[in-house]
Amino acid sequence: MKKKLTIVILIIFSILYIGDKITSNYPDNPPKLKVKYNGNEFKAELNEYIWQEVKIPGQTIGNSNLSVSEIEMAQDMDSIDVSSNDVLEIKLSYYKNISKIDVFEVIKDGEDKKTIPVEFSGYVIKAPIDKGEHVYIVDVIGDLSVQSSHSARYVIKLNVI
Repeated sequence: MKKKLTIVILIIFSILYIGDKITSNYPDNPPKLKVKYNGNEFKAELNEYIWQEVKIPGQTIGNSNLSVSEIEMAQDMDSIDVSSNDVLEIKLSYYKNISKIDVFEVIKDGEDKKTIPVEFSGYVIKAPIDKGEHVYIVDVIGDLSVQSSHSARYVIKLNVI
């Protein structure tokens, strides 16, 4: 009797788990983001993200992480050495249900920071003209609603030589 009950419980949990995977529009975690440049791929650092949805009324499933300053985060990152105006490709580990990607350059302005939109088309950005280190943020947005929130912010550090 105990064995049958255990089997029934396992079957129920398996069905619920599979049903959850089938009904979700998103994988459990944000996509990984890489920068492809000159045949090499460089990993971008995941900063802030909200990756969750309401599966059962009143119960949110997923995870989130609050951001730290992109400027501070970049201090501990390796930079990607590029030349002025070189083309860099932004690659996600998956694109399903990603509705928008925005790219910004982050500039330290005294104690504050400014974000300047960067032209982004066809998953490609151009390296800046000015030599030196440049910090970029890439915002990947799936959806933002009461039932489902999927957005992630990544940090990239370029060194224009």
